[in-house]
Amino acid sequence: MKTVDYDLPASWATALFYDDTSGMEYPEERAFHRWCMRNTMAAPLAASDEPFFSHWHDAREVLPVAAECLTYTFPAPQNA
Repeated sequence: MKTVDYDLPASWATALFYDDTSGMEYPEERAFHRWCMRNTMAAPLAASDEPFFSHWHDAREVLPVAAECLTYTFPAPQNA
């Protein structure tokens, strides 16, 4: 199986794995949904164990602030 990695906010883990945004404030939830609409894919297969702080994460286009991130591994899209 081919995979693709994205560095995304650690606070998105519950939403990515369990589709639960109940712990997010509106601006972050909106950014999460915008990122998901632009990057249609299945739930992640795994996430890194240790978070890291990054200004240049893969959700920067919808959440243009630095964030504590994890590296999430997703199945590669079928057309990739």
